[in-house]
Amino acid sequence: MKIIRTVCALLFAVAAGVFAASSAIADPVDSTVATNPCPRCGGTGVLKCTANGCKDGKRDCPGPCLKINHGVWQHMDVKGHSSDELWQKFTPPNGQWHAWTTAHLGEVIELHDGQYVDVGKCKICGGTTHVPCEICKGTAQVPCPICHGTKVVSASSSPDPTPGTPSIADIILKNGSTVSGHIVLRNDAYIVVKMANGKLNKIPLEELADSSATKK
Repeated sequence: MKIIRTVCALLFAVAAGVFAASSAIADPVDSTVATNPCPRCGGTGVLKCTANGCKDGKRDCPGPCLKINHGVWQHMDVKGHSSDELWQKFTPPNGQWHAWTTAHLGEVIELHDGQYVDVGKCKICGGTTHVPCEICKGTAQVPCPICHGTKVVSASSSPDPTPGTPSIADIILKNGSTVSGHIVLRNDAYIVVKMANGKLNKIPLEELADSSATKK
């Protein structure tokens, strides 16, 4: 009986030790690490979406519907309509054209039996002529490429002290390619280069052939 009690005590001690170790592993990452507000997004964690064609989170419908910025719109003298209205002509092979006004934006004009007809609202955009941007999902915002939406960067990260003045004109990579621009952020893991077109290029330090690019 005494042996059984001793074994039970040992098992309990082992289990307690395992639980303590598990608890230690589950502790969150040290929150005392110094951080600064992200210099790129100003601490918001997001930037305005600049994807091609995106405006306020939407872009032109890729479908065949009538759009104000597609095709040729013109003023026409049509009885019963204002001279200010804009029309778009569709001419079939037989030359007998038909035209629709901007009141039909978002609708699809198709050729049926040799003549163009309005087949109704676009099935892609529902007649709105726009669809959500696939990059920002209609929000008009994207996560900041520097802080990845966290709003902060490590205090060890240092922004370029003179933005607008190239820190390095040509940054050479180990693969032989060259990146031109100026460094806007550097830390112990990567640098961020602002290209001539305004886009940001995040380059891990291990990809750099020129060690001078890592100097602060």
